[in-house]
Amino acid sequence: MTEERRIEFTGTGFQALGWGLLAVLLSLFVIPAAWGAVALYRWFVRNLSFSDGTKASFEGRGGQVWGYFVIVMLLGFVPLLSRAVEDPVASRLVSIGLPILLLPISAAIWLRIMRWFFSSIRLSCGTNLNFKGNYGPCLGWMLLVNLSVYTIIGWAWASVAMLRWVCRNIEAGQNQLEFVGNGWGLLWRCFLAGLASILIIPIPWVWRWVVRWVTGNMLIKQETA
Repeated sequence: MTEERRIEFTGTGFQALGWGLLAVLLSLFVIPAAWGAVALYRWFVRNLSFSDGTKASFEGRGGQVWGYFVIVMLLGFVPLLSRAVEDPVASRLVSIGLPILLLPISAAIWLRIMRWFFSSIRLSCGTNLNFKGNYGPCLGWMLLVNLSVYTIIGWAWASVAMLRWVCRNIEAGQNQLEFVGNGWGLLWRCFLAGLASILIIPIPWVWRWVVRWVTGNMLIKQETA
């Protein structure tokens, strides 16, 4: 017999605006980026509501991973080097090619951040989380997602597939996390959220809506006697 529990995200748009702005502001200074991310993660995790009443908290600290976030921020600036290339075609190739060439480094950094993130979550039921995903699959999924962006719509299915891989590789005692959403569901929601974001003001609310859909499609399954 399988027992299922659902997850719901209860954070508000105003909260998303405040914590999101803090994270963005600190990331502009590069060094404090990890502390901005930790504040955002704490808000996110404490607003996860489990159908069985379990509570969650995030105990990670910026000092544990600040170096990784510095590297992530610096890698984000690399595509800007294409502006130094005068030829438009060459500039385009540089802006596309550099991020892909740097993916092996990005995958290694994000894998460490994911392991730190899940191991820093504390559940009131006493279950500890660990991420057991390996580097090779992580690099492969990140490469697929990056390349699928150029198909216009394929990124949604690639992102959902990667999310399922992440969920399968989360160790949570006797529990198994599963994502049951699909590519169409992610695609049309992100499309509408992108259109609404043109107006700027609705950004926290529409992307909170997308996050609620993602978390709402996560099931915790446990085999019971």
